[in-house]
Amino acid sequence: MRKITVTILALLLSLSAYANALANAGFEENTEQWQSWNNGLQIDTTTARSGSAALQLDFSRPESARGFGAHQLVELNQAAAAPITVGIWGKANAVIRNSDKRGRDGSWCRLSVFAVDQNGKQVVNWDSRRQEMHFYFEGDFDWTYQERTLVFSDPIKSLTVFMQGRDCTGKVWFDDLLVLNHNQEPPTAKTAYLPCELEEIGGQVRLENQFLKLLLDPTKGGRIYSIIDKQTGKDFTTTRANGGLAKDVIKEIGFSNLFAQFYLLEKKDASPEQVSVTLRGQHSKQEFLTILKTYTLRQDSSELLIDYELANAPEAMTPRHFTLRNHNELKVPGEKTRYLFPTSQGTSELMEGGGMQAWQNDLVQGWAALLGAESGNGLLCQVDFPALECFYNWFGEETNLEWFYKTVRVEAGESWKTRTSIMPLHQAGTIAAAKAGLAVEFTDLEQNPPPGQALDFGLKIHSARDTAVELMLKATALPSGETALLQRGSAMIGPGLSSLLKCQWQHPYSGTTLLTCTVYD
Repeated sequence: MRKITVTILALLLSLSAYANALANAGFEENTEQWQSWNNGLQIDTTTARSGSAALQLDFSRPESARGFGAHQLVELNQAAAAPITVGIWGKANAVIRNSDKRGRDGSWCRLSVFAVDQNGKQVVNWDSRRQEMHFYFEGDFDWTYQERTLVFSDPIKSLTVFMQGRDCTGKVWFDDLLVLNHNQEPPTAKTAYLPCELEEIGGQVRLENQFLKLLLDPTKGGRIYSIIDKQTGKDFTTTRANGGLAKDVIKEIGFSNLFAQFYLLEKKDASPEQVSVTLRGQHSKQEFLTILKTYTLRQDSSELLIDYELANAPEAMTPRHFTLRNHNELKVPGEKTRYLFPTSQGTSELMEGGGMQAWQNDLVQGWAALLGAESGNGLLCQVDFPALECFYNWFGEETNLEWFYKTVRVEAGESWKTRTSIMPLHQAGTIAAAKAGLAVEFTDLEQNPPPGQALDFGLKIHSARDTAVELMLKATALPSGETALLQRGSAMIGPGLSSLLKCQWQHPYSGTTLLTCTVYD
């Protein structure tokens, strides 16, 4: 029986969106943009990874003895140092080196990378970056993908990719090369969003943008007693005495002593682009502790930011230990709520139920989601993972999703800071990974395909902001480690929206398979 085990291994985020900087990367325009070295620019139209052409190095040719190949110079003109990703597909037929030497006069079949920084310094393949800047191709294998991300200390002006061989036997083919410059400027957002609003009403505070509407109560610990997703109209917490989001618990003060504590309105900022309020809380049981809590909404984002600062006054004279917990009543109104958590065994799910509690200690990322069992609408809560101790559910008089932080030591006169972000999700299924305002899930993987048939599935990306993403999807057979690149794609996503990319795997592995998706925005 075929078993497809699915997970997301990594959700990697860089600073900007980008596209392939190489021209004619698949040789479909014959030799256009490529330069020959010792008559090495030979295009084969009978063997290709995609399309109808690939570059071939045939080591039976006389040029092999002194080296031959093809290269392309790419002008990157980075304004600041940023990573550069280089990838290539290769296929080899009995490629064997005739000597053990790999130097300039040695025996090799490879893709080499040469860089020139903005100071004119050459960073070449035979320096200390030898292992990073060479991709070797030896032996017998079908189309296989190799990729590496290079990090340089200075901005790069240009990059040369060089497919070359010397003193070998056999044949090798290269196709579908890739150079991604992570320093490119992202596309400018074209959508105009409604301005943010801040209003004080009878001692309460309203924060609002196009996506979320929040009501805060400074007289009750500065909690959020209403958080409405304006797209669905759903309010995910309640105004009950024990209701609310971001109810503060400091273990050293006591479980509920801050729930009805008056928090001062320390600071407020309001502009069409952003609104924020900072609340200050204190308690006599920890007279030197000050809690600063800042709520922020931005015009172009569906994400609520909650910044905490726990400050130990200089007068304390000694370090103090504090343990923060957020006691939140959070559920999807009108339907049963599914709670999702990222564990070492994949995404675990807990269905809302009466009279029970559950501790979520086996965590590999700092997020939890609550979704309607029928609608798939809900919230994604992202917590500072290094500071997180666990998530906790209580299903009784309240329906809670809470997060506990590790105890922190704060020196006198210093403070500890952490951030939580909350964003709405719409028609979501089982989130596989989340980070920095993005969440990713696989779809349509409930049934295994019949033997010999392709596997059709989807990759859905949810975003809190306008962004262009590039993604790479790989499959790895376990335990052999055989890997195939399934798809590269791109998508434009707006705040509170999602993008579904349809994927197809023509020849699925039999047995357990790990699907790995890397997302760059």
